[in-house]
Amino acid sequence: MSRRALIGAAAGALAVPSLPLAAPARTEQAREQARAEQTGAEQAGPARARPQDASAALLEQWAQAEGAHPLVPDVARAGHRLGARPPRPRVVVKVTDFGARADGVTDCAAAGTASRGQRTLSVSGTGRLKAGDLVLLECDNPPDATLLAHLAGDVPGTRAYDWPARAPQLVTGSGGQYVQYATLQWPVRVEAVLGDRLVRLAQPLRYDLRPGWPARLRALGPTVHDSGVEDLTIRNEPVPMTAHDKHPGSNGVCFQAVHDCWARNVRVENCDLGFGFTGAKSVTLTGVAVGGRSAHHSFACRMQAHDNLVEDFEIEAFTVPVPAGAVHHGLNLEGLSSGNVWRRGTMAEGTFDTHRALPFENVRTDVTLVNNGRVGGSAASGPLFGARIAHWNVRVTGGDPYAVTIADVAPRSVTVGVRGVTGTVSGLVPDFAGDLESLLAGHGERPQVADLYAAQRAHLRL
Repeated sequence: MSRRALIGAAAGALAVPSLPLAAPARTEQAREQARAEQTGAEQAGPARARPQDASAALLEQWAQAEGAHPLVPDVARAGHRLGARPPRPRVVVKVTDFGARADGVTDCAAAGTASRGQRTLSVSGTGRLKAGDLVLLECDNPPDATLLAHLAGDVPGTRAYDWPARAPQLVTGSGGQYVQYATLQWPVRVEAVLGDRLVRLAQPLRYDLRPGWPARLRALGPTVHDSGVEDLTIRNEPVPMTAHDKHPGSNGVCFQAVHDCWARNVRVENCDLGFGFTGAKSVTLTGVAVGGRSAHHSFACRMQAHDNLVEDFEIEAFTVPVPAGAVHHGLNLEGLSSGNVWRRGTMAEGTFDTHRALPFENVRTDVTLVNNGRVGGSAASGPLFGARIAHWNVRVTGGDPYAVTIADVAPRSVTVGVRGVTGTVSGLVPDFAGDLESLLAGHGERPQVADLYAAQRAHLRL
């Protein structure tokens, strides 16, 4: 199907071929429904007893084009070890050099040209690769900004967008580029070595690999991984919150340059930053909470942080409100970060903050929020949104659709099943002119597919 046919079919739902999901998907959804009923959440009959809605249609389309759907992000493998439950080891902290190369800078192979959604790559040689290796897929970010336009979905407005002037922090040769954005970097596991020049990745490519964007597989070098923080309260002194970006720095837990780590049952009080991901990969946070006096970022995901999962989270009502001249953001995304998921959360404070610098393919699903925060980001960081941001099954108790309904501003995005809002306008200024090729579906209705992440996981039968 063409991109437009997919969009039209999702909007019409009934136009989608009848291809029922496998039994495990229904089983997972039943478990999710039972959990909701036990906690006093909304109750509804089994999804199969109702006519198919847009959420079910979109999921079926995603299942047919796993990793390559034009609107729906592929996040089925977000979290620790591609989505596996974090272990409960006797050793609480463990730091090793999992498969590190001796020099730490080995260039393993030059990646072939390949399309988004593909998992098999042609490389120059596989002699130094083995199944299970976590390698860095590094792609040059050229001065013509064609890679950036691609990450924004290649919608028409990306061609008219003045990338060097409006996004100098992202653009090579602009004079203001952050060194972290000179290349696009995505850590990914090698699932199998198929031959002398062929490898299969554990995840579908999230973007094309093209001749004009030279790509390489690199060794990561020594890393921190398989380490967890559990059953902990971090209670900072209640230092008053100061003006925006002038905070004293009372923080919680930050996962920086690590992979396959976790936090479980951790509460942070009186912080400026509660939980952070910076250049982190495949980290799972479960049962985490931010409370006490007002925060700046309750959760932050920045600087090419990928495939992290935050579930069963809470941002509590602040005991001291946000003072004049300060801002609380909420769930932050920025800096070319992708594949990150927030699910099954409640937010008495904050919004779905997207902090510019082109985050793409991220999901917030099954979340209840008051929606009283604000988005942010430097004007030099460029677009608020890359392609395929999904806000799916969201309940807003404060009535404001700000930054939650994003079909009018985020390219190739999906906004599905947002309830409790007075309208559908995001309140944000679009970065790209023209057709954004986005979808707003099931507005004001509870979607049959309540949790996009859980549904994608069930499809993979992991």
